[in-house]
Amino acid sequence: MTENAKQDACPDFPQPPIEAYDEMIGTGSIDSVMPQPEQKPLVVMKDFVDLSQDQTEIEFLIKPLMEANTIGAVVGASGAGKSFVVCDLSCSIATGRPWLDKPVLKDGPPVGFIGEGNRGFVRRITAWEKHHNVKIPRGRFYLPECRVSFDEAGARLIADELAKLPEAPSFIFRDTFARFLPAGADENSAKDTMAFINLLDSIRDQFGCVVC
Repeated sequence: MTENAKQDACPDFPQPPIEAYDEMIGTGSIDSVMPQPEQKPLVVMKDFVDLSQDQTEIEFLIKPLMEANTIGAVVGASGAGKSFVVCDLSCSIATGRPWLDKPVLKDGPPVGFIGEGNRGFVRRITAWEKHHNVKIPRGRFYLPECRVSFDEAGARLIADELAKLPEAPSFIFRDTFARFLPAGADENSAKDTMAFINLLDSIRDQFGCVVC
């Protein structure tokens, strides 16, 4: 076999220093002389006192009702008016008007994903404008033109499109929860629900907004 053939047949493995061979012969093990990866603990415990000293001031979207950069939900019986509550909330964020007499503190626009179509929700927004005698300015409220699935591919698409907005959103909402579960997912399954919430968390982490 030629020297080149020997080199082709033998892969390159990390070699210990020459002077280490005497030690290998003496111990019968190569582990003691080969570089070992750094072992990191799987769980790091921190003292409560240290954690309490690291606290930062709470940021609110609507003080004191809604913290910024959180996951939330509007919960109620069917027909209780949950969609109207979210419409009123998002319009207040879009215009900077107080909501339930509480100040809106974050300036980013709301983004809504409407599972039953935008047409009815746009009528609600228009009614809100007439009731409050105020117009929502351009660039202050966004609704996607088509329905997007909140699976892994859909979450990446959503994040890409949100990144193109002139201003990062402060509030993202879905209406309804069941309408945006990935195909085949069961809203009564803890596993499917947790996978869905993890996708929402990834969007929240990227934009630092409230996802509802």
